[in-house]
Amino acid sequence: MPPVFIWLYFLLAPAGAILLLVQTARRALRVTQHRPTTIAVGAATFLLWVGASWAMGFMTFVTAYGVAHLRPVPIGHFPEGWEIYAMLALYTGLGVGLVVLTSTFPRGRTAA
Repeated sequence: MPPVFIWLYFLLAPAGAILLLVQTARRALRVTQHRPTTIAVGAATFLLWVGASWAMGFMTFVTAYGVAHLRPVPIGHFPEGWEIYAMLALYTGLGVGLVVLTSTFPRGRTAA
């Protein structure tokens, strides 16, 4: 069974992308006078998330590879260390920040 950090990454990466796409679509439908700007902000945040996901995926792979090749095999529940979980927390914070940015920018009245 894969370690917890691998499961976290494979849950966070698509969840963040889906949330960004849904939030951008909802915002674009509601704020009609700023629709092009809303779509541009949504596309930029989505591309930033894709780049961060690629980097986090690389760190997850390197950590998993390192743990798999440790000799002797470490005893304990979390032989990978706390650093990967700190990076996943930062990655999650970035995703939350991007969703909040997408939901608030640009400011405008919503369609009734």
